[in-house]
Amino acid sequence: MTGTHPSSSRLGAALIVASLASVAAAWLGIATEAPWETAFGLLFLVFLFGTPIALLHALLFGLPAYLALRGRWPLRRWIAALAGFVIGALPTALLSLDPGYEFYRQGQQVLVYNGYYTTAGWLSVLSGAVISGLYGVVGGLAFWLVLRGAKESPSE
Repeated sequence: MTGTHPSSSRLGAALIVASLASVAAAWLGIATEAPWETAFGLLFLVFLFGTPIALLHALLFGLPAYLALRGRWPLRRWIAALAGFVIGALPTALLSLDPGYEFYRQGQQVLVYNGYYTTAGWLSVLSGAVISGLYGVVGGLAFWLVLRGAKESPSE
């Protein structure tokens, strides 16, 4: 896609497909850790609550990033993956900066002590941000797949 811009309907479809793909990746991540019956029981809930969140990410962060950067660089697979990672990871990391607890323990591991993250707590925050970023990579690549064959719209 060098110098061409997709139609608004194709761009909208790409945003929806990217959102659904990232939610599907999140469900697969949950399903690998859950028993068979529980995983399929969670399918509905993950899509019910995850789809609006993913669409919000796509509209608030993905669309402006695409519109701002499409004139500078053609949409490439690695750019879509990197942007998806940032769009998935950054909000998770920012929302996790304040632990919100005075003390928090998960099993034997103390994650928050005296209102501050411990090393294990920071690793947990980093792990959550990376996982969210990987879901974003799936969404970014889905976005790229939908738009990669787009031709310039005659009405735009």
